[in-house]
Amino acid sequence: GGWLPYLYDVTFQVAVARRVFPGYKIRAKLLLLDGNQPCAINGLNQFFHIVMDKDAPKDRPRAQVVSPVGLKKSDLGSLDFLREVAVDDIVDELRHKPIDNSAHIPDPYRKNLSVFMDWAGDLQMTGTRIFHGVSKACKSCQFRAPPGSPQRSGLHECWRDAIQQGLLDGGRKLDTRTEPLSIDLWGGVSGGSSIADTVIKHRRAFLADVQESDVQPKSMYKGQGMSPLERRMLQVEAANQQAEKYVIDEDRLKEMDQWEWPLHMIDFETSAPSLPFFNGMQPYQTIAFQFSHHVMSRNEDGHLQIKHANQWISTEAGFFPNIEFVRQLRLALMPEGQLFGTVFRYHNHENTVLRSLRTAIEDAPSEKVPDASELISFIDLITKATGEEAQRMGPFEGKKAMVDLHRLIQESYCSSFAKGSISLKFILPAILKDAPEVADFFRQPGFYGKGLKIESLNFQNEGGHQWLQAQTSDDPYKTLPPIFGPEHGQLNELLFRLASDTEEEAAINQGGLAMTAYNYTQYSGLSKAERQSISDALLRYCELDTLAMVIVVQGLMALRDKSRIV
Repeated sequence: GGWLPYLYDVTFQVAVARRVFPGYKIRAKLLLLDGNQPCAINGLNQFFHIVMDKDAPKDRPRAQVVSPVGLKKSDLGSLDFLREVAVDDIVDELRHKPIDNSAHIPDPYRKNLSVFMDWAGDLQMTGTRIFHGVSKACKSCQFRAPPGSPQRSGLHECWRDAIQQGLLDGGRKLDTRTEPLSIDLWGGVSGGSSIADTVIKHRRAFLADVQESDVQPKSMYKGQGMSPLERRMLQVEAANQQAEKYVIDEDRLKEMDQWEWPLHMIDFETSAPSLPFFNGMQPYQTIAFQFSHHVMSRNEDGHLQIKHANQWISTEAGFFPNIEFVRQLRLALMPEGQLFGTVFRYHNHENTVLRSLRTAIEDAPSEKVPDASELISFIDLITKATGEEAQRMGPFEGKKAMVDLHRLIQESYCSSFAKGSISLKFILPAILKDAPEVADFFRQPGFYGKGLKIESLNFQNEGGHQWLQAQTSDDPYKTLPPIFGPEHGQLNELLFRLASDTEEEAAINQGGLAMTAYNYTQYSGLSKAERQSISDALLRYCELDTLAMVIVVQGLMALRDKSRIV
C-alpha cells in the first residue's frame, strides 16, 4: 500500500511515453536509496548546487540544480547507496487492472489506467468539476481555503455536495467556513482507526453534531488524566459553545509538584538529507546540528527566574556535528558533571534523536570518540528506549528521563483556542489566551534580552525583544526577523521557496525552513556573511522554541492556581 502511489506514478510515465514514442521499448525502473549503505566520499552535495533560475518568469521564480562542467560519474564515488529496481512486471499489472485506492473515482473510470487517464485528461482540459463522495482523505485536502480567503475552497464545495446528496447530515452554514467540520475532530490515540473515517461513516458533516457514541472506543482508557474520548468531546462541546475556554485535569497536573528544580527546556534542530553530506554517512541519517536550552529556577525568595542559558549550532560546511552535539548538550545540562533538576522535551523528537546518536557513538571506533562511555551514560540518564529498541532490549528508562510536555498537555489541558490540536504551534497561543497574566508578563517591553530581566543569548538590542505585539496578533513567531536583509533577497527567497509553498515572510518560523537553511550551509561556496546570517536566524528560532516551552509551563502553573482559587 505504501508503495502504490510511486508505482502508479511510474506506470503513468510509461503510459505517456508509449503514446509519445510508439514502437519504442519502454523500460520501467525505480531508483531507490539503500539506507544501510554509507556514502563513499565527503561533500557529495557540493556537486549539486541549488540556485535561483535566472530565466524563470519574475512572477514565478523557481530553483534549479547546477553541477560543475565536466562532472563524471567517477567523481561521485561508488554510489553504493543507489538501487535501480526494474518494475516492468508491476507496471504491466497496474496498467490493466482496475484502479486501486480510488474512493473518489466513479466506477466506470476505474476499469484500468488508460480509461482513467482519458477521463481525467478530459476533466483537466475542460475544467469540469467532479464529485464522487467524501472520505478520510478529505482531512488532508490541499484545497481547503481558510475563513476570509478570496480563494475557492474545494473541500467546502465537496461538503456542500455531500450534504445535498444525503451522504452527510448537517444543517449548519458552510459559506463562511468558520463552522468546524467533523473531520477536524482530534484523531490522536485512536488505536490505529481513523476518527475522520468514523465520523463520516456516521454521516456527520459538522464537528458540533458528533455524538459520543460515534467515537466511543471499544476498550476502556487505562492511562492517566484526560482520556482521548474526553478530549474529543470537549472539542465538540467547544464547537457548540457549551464548554469553558479551557479545562484542566488537576489530578494529572499534580505531577508538577514532583518536578525537581531547576527546570531545563531543550529543543533540537535536525536534518535527515536523502543525499549524504559526509563520508560514511547513510541516506536519511539524522544530523543533529543545533540545540537551545532555557532554564527556569527559583531564587531564595521563591520568585521565578528565567534564562536562556545555553545554545549550540554547527553550520560549518563539511563538519559532521553529531558527536560534538552530544558533548555540548551534556556540558550544558551537566556543567559540573552531575544533572540537577528536570529536563523537558515537547513530544518524541529529542528522545528519538538521542537514542539514534547513542547507537552511532557505540558503533564508532574508540579512537574517534574517546569519551564514548561518558556520552552514552549521559544519553541513558535522560532518555528511554522506545519502539524496536525497547522490543529488542526490553523496557528501559533513565533515572532522569526527560518529561514530555506534549504528553502532559494531552492528558491535562484542553483549550477551545487550540482547535483540538496539541502541537506547540496551537498550544502556545491558546495558553497565552487562557492565562492572560502570562501573556502580560511577556508583553512587557525592555524585559527580554541581553542584560535584561530575562537573559537572552541572541536578542542583544538595547530595548530587548517584545514577543507579544498587537501588530503581529500576539504571535511570537511573527516577531522573528527575516533570515537576510534586502541585500540578500535572492538567497532569502530561495531558502523559503525550498521549504514552503506559502507566500509568508521568509522568517525561520517552521522546522522545515530551519532544516532547509542548515542544508544550504553545507555548500562550501556560501559567503561568510550568508552563513552567519543563516546561523543567527536559526539561533533566534530555536531560542523561541524553548521559550515557548517555558511559557507553556508558566501557563499550566497559572491555570492550576486559578482552579485552586475557584
